[in-house]
Amino acid sequence: MTQQLIDELRSIPGVQVQGITKADRLQERVPTVSITHPRHRPSSLAQALAAQGINVWSGHNYAYELARYLGLDEQEGVLRIGLAHYNTAAEVDRIVHSLQRLLV
Repeated sequence: MTQQLIDELRSIPGVQVQGITKADRLQERVPTVSITHPRHRPSSLAQALAAQGINVWSGHNYAYELARYLGLDEQEGVLRIGLAHYNTAAEVDRIVHSLQRLLV
């Protein structure tokens, strides 16, 4: 599911997936995917998704040095989408479609 999420997020104009995105390196990452968008604050996106029953996080996650290195706003950080072994392809699609509507 992680690669599906990454691929679908990368297809949304303006979305930047932070970290490893290549399928052949998937084993080097965790199933939490962090994204940014130049026109939208991660905290606003997290609130809008929460209103739809989609639980995600936003922030720097105490990774101040990494946020600085990546050139991220230290207060806003990223939008974090965490998957687990029980998430389905339909749930990934729901997250992505909800984000697409918010990012228009």
